[in-house]
Amino acid sequence: MPRPGHGAARLRVTDSHGDASDLDTVQVVITGPADPHPVVASDPPLSVQVGQTWTWPLVVGELGGAPNLEFEAIAAPAGFTATVSGARTATFSWSVPGGATAGSHVFFHLRLSDRSTRQTAVVPILIYLRAPIAGGG
Repeated sequence: MPRPGHGAARLRVTDSHGDASDLDTVQVVITGPADPHPVVASDPPLSVQVGQTWTWPLVVGELGGAPNLEFEAIAAPAGFTATVSGARTATFSWSVPGGATAGSHVFFHLRLSDRSTRQTAVVPILIYLRAPIAGGG
């Protein structure tokens, strides 16, 4: 990801008919926050069987400096837990109650904030609840 600052790029400009072109050096300025917002580098599971545990080992992409991450689940289901295991890793889990409605969805958001840079990202989470697998005999 480009960092804010100045640089130069050589660009070739061609007219819409392709009859003329010119190569020139153009000054480029990238603006934005000095530190990027947290970016999730692992995908959450999309579904879980009713009566089982949904688990997401979250990994946050590289951040500038020493990250100081904080996680907040917004409108998460009851029993949702988070265990921070490193500077850029955490495990989220939710034990789906046996009485939950199979075929339905659970939707909530996860806010990741880097307290060092004051940058924040919000990740929408949508989990499909699958029906339990019936045993045969």
